[in-house]
Amino acid sequence: MSNLILLCRRCHDAAHEQATAPTVDFKSTGNMSTASFDAFLQFFQGLPTARFDGDENIWKVPKADFEEFIEEVRNPQKAIADGGER
Repeated sequence: MSNLILLCRRCHDAAHEQATAPTVDFKSTGNMSTASFDAFLQFFQGLPTARFDGDENIWKVPKADFEEFIEEVRNPQKAIADGGER
C-alpha cells in the first residue's frame, strides 16, 4: 500500500532502504547555556525519527517528519481534529 502514496524519489528509495530520505540538519554552536542545551536535546529526543550523526556532530531529521511536526506546532487543533496523537 505504501507505493500508492506519492513520494519524492529519494523518499521512495528510502522507504525501500535503497537511499536516505532528505533531512533537515541541526548543529549546536557549542555556545548554549545548560538550560538551552537541555531544551535542544529534549526537542530532538521527542522526534522519534531524529538521529544523531556522530561523524558530523549533527542531528538529522527527515524533512517530511520535520514539516509535519512544524505544522502540528502551528496548528495544534488541526492535528487533534485530524486524528493526531497527543
